[in-house]
Amino acid sequence: MLKSRLDSLPGYPFARLRRLLEGIEPPAGVDPILMSIGEPQHPPPAIVAEVLAARVADWGKYPPLRGSAEFRRAVADWLTRRFDLPSGFIEPERHVLPVSGTREAIFMFAQVAVSRAEGSIPKPLVLVPNPL
Repeated sequence: MLKSRLDSLPGYPFARLRRLLEGIEPPAGVDPILMSIGEPQHPPPAIVAEVLAARVADWGKYPPLRGSAEFRRAVADWLTRRFDLPSGFIEPERHVLPVSGTREAIFMFAQVAVSRAEGSIPKPLVLVPNPL
């Protein structure tokens, strides 16, 4: 079921958004929130910079799509501690899917999590939090 929903995803939404916004200027004195670039807006914490520097040899290759088993386990363990979940509640192989950026995750989540069955009552409604 999940695979069929993923296969039915439309094209990249931010390319369409960029086309829709072409030529539109924000009002004077208003700083727009840029959602078309996806680049980091803040420097990394010192520990992140240290880890990146220590793994510089790995920069020339993409990570595995699903991340490493070690990473998925670390995510599951953190979620368990952070939200005081029962041990084993988050299964790394089943519940953790690393993504390259928040835009893709937010878009994909809404597409996959909401049933698009004809005649759904009530009609699905999706609320997406502001990731800022």
